[in-house]
Amino acid sequence: MAAAVAQPLPGTGFERHQTVDAEGRPVTFYVTPAGSEARPLVLYIQGSGCTPMFRRDGERLRAGYASALAPLANPRLRVVTVEKPGIRPESVGPTDGTAEGCSTEFRRDHTLDRWLASLHAALAAARQLPGSRSEATLVIGHSEGGTVAARLARRDGQVSHVAVLSAGGQGAEFDMIERARRSATPGGEEAAMAEAEARWRAIRERPGSDEMVWGHPFRRWSSFGQAIPAEDLLATRASVFLVHGTRDESVPIASFDLTTLVLARRDRVETLRLEGADHALNHPGQAPPEGLRAVFSRVLGWYSSAQ
Repeated sequence: MAAAVAQPLPGTGFERHQTVDAEGRPVTFYVTPAGSEARPLVLYIQGSGCTPMFRRDGERLRAGYASALAPLANPRLRVVTVEKPGIRPESVGPTDGTAEGCSTEFRRDHTLDRWLASLHAALAAARQLPGSRSEATLVIGHSEGGTVAARLARRDGQVSHVAVLSAGGQGAEFDMIERARRSATPGGEEAAMAEAEARWRAIRERPGSDEMVWGHPFRRWSSFGQAIPAEDLLATRASVFLVHGTRDESVPIASFDLTTLVLARRDRVETLRLEGADHALNHPGQAPPEGLRAVFSRVLGWYSSAQ
């Protein structure tokens, strides 16, 4: 289904569109307006949780990280971002990145393959819009979005560049066990890792369960846990840019370090290890989205230099 007529969102720099994915679900996506000439697309994939891309705050809309990207990308690129299924646009909901407090529909629906189906549909529709060029698409994913970006780049041959930010690369199981080890009290590392491993055994035994652990349903962990971004990045033909902060408490820096070693076997890989930066890529004294905005600028420069 082709995208519907654009609905401008005043004050955001984006227009709202809708399409339908391969599973028959409506998909809402947002695109910066067309310019005088057709431009390539940059798709931004957000992190975990059910925060809408634009939240209503009285008479104004509060924008997410995609709005930090848009001014940097204009006028060379059109920015695309997609609302996760099960999230009501402009709603007021949790902002902590977990599924706690999210709708039953979202917690049931948010798996890697189903999220990818929506992204594929939105990207296909955005490519058909007047003012868009379908080739040389850049995909940027942050946190959970980085895992999704790597898989999307593997499956979509029109993705020429992919940037994976704060997503490690070794998969969720490695990340959570390593995080348990790092956060344990001295002498308690072995017990902490054993507990994390026991949780993963439970997830594997009941992969479709609604049970919650680490803020998300087993269903979500099982789905995303099967993805190893490093493997997807080895398989894609796209150029790769990996970025991670050493002070990241959500995804351990060890995951990034191992991934850079794995990807050394292929060409067209750029890495950026940010000393002292946290999961949002902020250094001490910075507030969101300062760190991420600076990284967006680096990624766009990397993309432009290859054109």
